[in-house]
Amino acid sequence: KMEILSLDWGGKAGALWDITKMEPCCGEPCNPQDGAKCCACWYFCGLCSGSKLFAYSNGQDCAIVNHFLPMFFCGICTQVALRHNIRTKNGVGPKAMDPSGIIGDALVQVFCGPCSMCQILRSVENETWDWLTQVQSKGVKPMEEPFLYFSAGGVGEHQPLGV
Repeated sequence: KMEILSLDWGGKAGALWDITKMEPCCGEPCNPQDGAKCCACWYFCGLCSGSKLFAYSNGQDCAIVNHFLPMFFCGICTQVALRHNIRTKNGVGPKAMDPSGIIGDALVQVFCGPCSMCQILRSVENETWDWLTQVQSKGVKPMEEPFLYFSAGGVGEHQPLGV
């Protein structure tokens, strides 16, 4: 079934193929200054931005062990979890922890990764991936408890790794 792929999230996230829609990542409305910040953050510091976004998807502050290391050592697996977490936070497609939804997220992330990341970025505010603001205000956290990979649904509903 095609609904396991969750290609169209509706709202500002839109469809997977809506790659010309750049808000809110490039500002609302789109503008060169915010667009340059977004491009620089994701092109030069994509690992840090992705780690911060992954932390947000689990309702946590970004930490080295929980978010940076998984993104570094197993980026594609972490991106599948990221898509799953953000998709379920937005109430789109199969429910959290549904195996068909995780399989669909994996297929989309593997075969349409760049478009999927654009869709994810359209669905969140810039603060969710702005790692520099967190580092400047809270410093660098070594670890956040508990260690989460897939969230079990909305904010505050989480499933520990391996459960």
